[in-house]
Amino acid sequence: MTPPRPAEVQVEVQGIPMSGLRACVPKPRATILAVHGGGSAASYFHGLNHPDQSLLTLATDLGFNALAFDQPGYAASAGRVEHLDLPARADLLAGSLTEALGSHDWGDGVVLVAHSLGSQVAAELATRKSWVIGLEISGTGLERNAALSASLPAFLVDRSKETRRRTFAAIWGGPGFYPEGTLSRDMTRGSPSPGFELDEALTWPKRLPGAVAAIPVPVHLTAAEHEGFWSVTDDALADLAACFTDAPSVEVIRQPGAPHNISLSLAARAYHLRVLAFAEDCRARAAALTRVVPCGDGRPENGR
Repeated sequence: MTPPRPAEVQVEVQGIPMSGLRACVPKPRATILAVHGGGSAASYFHGLNHPDQSLLTLATDLGFNALAFDQPGYAASAGRVEHLDLPARADLLAGSLTEALGSHDWGDGVVLVAHSLGSQVAAELATRKSWVIGLEISGTGLERNAALSASLPAFLVDRSKETRRRTFAAIWGGPGFYPEGTLSRDMTRGSPSPGFELDEALTWPKRLPGAVAAIPVPVHLTAAEHEGFWSVTDDALADLAACFTDAPSVEVIRQPGAPHNISLSLAARAYHLRVLAFAEDCRARAAALTRVVPCGDGRPENGR
């Protein structure tokens, strides 16, 4: 049977419409919930310029449910969530997942795949939702790349064409990182960024250590070789990994040949395969922890 292709979906949670993409398989190994970054959209994980750009399609091909929503404040929910704080917006995303899955099987749990600023919502979900069994993050950090330091402050207050060009180049890198035509298409933006996002983007590096410390599931951190936004030195990545103090494991991977926006790049398929291998590890661990296993004295113990 041919796996279903991701299709547009809209649900309503707490009276707020939420839009996104969904593909469910009959007997999923687990569920992938992908969370896009700032100034982007759910379509970041289902780029249509080249087949390798779709994490969602590859996930369903390998037996996972795959969903990505436009973050609260984007697309269908634009202008509807300014009164909500970050935890409330995370709950809105969680409710969207529940509504979109309906009676579908979730498999062995949910693996979150977060890009860039999407990591802050994903951290909330990973900390508080028992159905999360793993967290993959790319495109975030504690210290910005020196190459971006000069252009970012100007970009935040001056959206002139030249300032936008310099900042875009620093974050995205050159066209050689992407399948032909990727940078000429508006592939990632669903709607203008919500007003609260700027302040959250600027404060995220300081908030990150506290936000991720209590995450209780395995963490997989992917650093793009040609990351334009964050510092990816060995020391910077070690400092980032050390923030996840409660995670049972933290693995840091460097993705060769990749820029900040890995999922739209020529490295997308290699990255997505690594993400799904991590998801498979998470579901195997989750399945083992929910089985009843004998203790040393013969008494049963629930491992989870």
